[in-house]
Amino acid sequence: MQASSRVFLSVGAMAVLTGVFGLPARAAKSAPASSTAAPSGSSAVKVGGKIVVGVDLDPAELDPAGNMLSFTAVSVSNAIYDPLFVVPFGGKPIPTLAESITEAPDRLSWTLKVRAGVTFQDGTKLDAAAVVVNLQRQKASQLNGNAMTPIKDIAASGPMTVKLTLEKPDVAIPYLLSRGGQIGVMVSPAIVTNKADFKRNPAGAGTGPYLLKEWVPGDHLTVVRNPKYWGTPKPRLDEITFKVIPDETARLAALRAGDIQSMTSALPETAIDAKAAGLAVVVPPFAGYGTVLLNNAVAPFNDVRLRQAAALAVDGDVLAAFLKDPNYAKRGFGLWPTDSPWYVAPEKPFTFDLAAAKALVAAYVKEKGPAKFTYLSGNSSQTATDTAKLLVKFWKAAGFDVDLQSVPDGNQIVLAVVFGGYTAAGFVTGLAADPDPTSFPVLYSTSTFNFEKYKNPEMDAALDEGRSSSDLAVRRAAYAKVQQIFRRDVPFLVGSPATIRVISNPKLCGIEPSGFFPAKTAGYSC
Repeated sequence: MQASSRVFLSVGAMAVLTGVFGLPARAAKSAPASSTAAPSGSSAVKVGGKIVVGVDLDPAELDPAGNMLSFTAVSVSNAIYDPLFVVPFGGKPIPTLAESITEAPDRLSWTLKVRAGVTFQDGTKLDAAAVVVNLQRQKASQLNGNAMTPIKDIAASGPMTVKLTLEKPDVAIPYLLSRGGQIGVMVSPAIVTNKADFKRNPAGAGTGPYLLKEWVPGDHLTVVRNPKYWGTPKPRLDEITFKVIPDETARLAALRAGDIQSMTSALPETAIDAKAAGLAVVVPPFAGYGTVLLNNAVAPFNDVRLRQAAALAVDGDVLAAFLKDPNYAKRGFGLWPTDSPWYVAPEKPFTFDLAAAKALVAAYVKEKGPAKFTYLSGNSSQTATDTAKLLVKFWKAAGFDVDLQSVPDGNQIVLAVVFGGYTAAGFVTGLAADPDPTSFPVLYSTSTFNFEKYKNPEMDAALDEGRSSSDLAVRRAAYAKVQQIFRRDVPFLVGSPATIRVISNPKLCGIEPSGFFPAKTAGYSC
């Protein structure tokens, strides 16, 4: 359906993508690459050149403690900021701006060691005090603060060490401090304090491989290579422009024409068309799932029968064929794909059953009246529009009274979902290596990212157990129970894997399967 998150791209990464459940999707020509040798790394690696990346959506803001729930926002964040940790797909946290993190013997605190010798782009030193400021901002954040509730106190225990004191043990703290949830992304305390327009102009605030050059809202955002970047590999390109082209077909046409050099897409058919045109397609592992969020706090989806009916009415085989998605069958029904080590098969398969869906809707209508709702969906491509219409057709066949509301700007859906102003909406949920950041943020009763307003003490208890135990067997049992409850309560619908494909001119290299545009490694003549 990655972690404190809903861009589920981790407790945090949340991204709204083009695609499988009618999700919102979101240009000058490039200069030739130079042949100047890169400052570090292989002698075959070159630096220089400019590219334009076509994206579907303008960021709402670029404050890691705020609303960065779009693919574009996180892609730009990856360019200008660094996190304390990164988490490769299927892997464990790797220290970045942190050197290490250690859990205390009593499991009630973690000590984080900050990497020495790093400065922010404005010259401010990265030290324990800067990390404390950032984490305290996140704890106070309206969006991310709830994910920080396990942390009771954040304090410098030395010039380059930070102690996180917990309410109770939490095995997922290193994942929490990764980029995925935004929470581990570090920004200059001086910029945050003194720059009134920081959210829209964070120039100088990061430690990342690129510097923010300009942002023309609704049109483009440009970053330039940071010649003083502390890390490796060094950035290869002189300049990257993220060009907003909301329509998927228009993005692909611009790429084929050479007006842009790369683009992103969640649609399998776009990748098929791109390959046929001789373009390069990089497909990372599953980044998450297309979902249909159901507002459990309002009618009709405050009745579990109609959430079950909405799921049973969807014919997955028809959707898979329509989307040309061979991975659709791996979805199972839950937060983990069938090939995940955390996946537990249900006792009874949860599959398309129109008769059962009709019966549930009919019983509801008899007791409470019409099963009426509005489905909020993006229309950034014909496929997205047609997918939404197909879903509505499924639901109407089961007896639902459905209105389809299509919008061109994914930020409209984000705002509606975040503030609860919806009944059903196409969205994306992320997938992380550890089950806690995949499930806790979206299912725990008081979580900020529980946009469907689902509340169940039994689910909370299972999530608490999975988060607090260091025993693998106990954790497996806890997340098996999470899946059992999820299939019974259907807090939201899980769709096709929302894999973000990066499609590029074949001359572009270094496009790693990262789940976002890999600004740090992209280049020419790699």
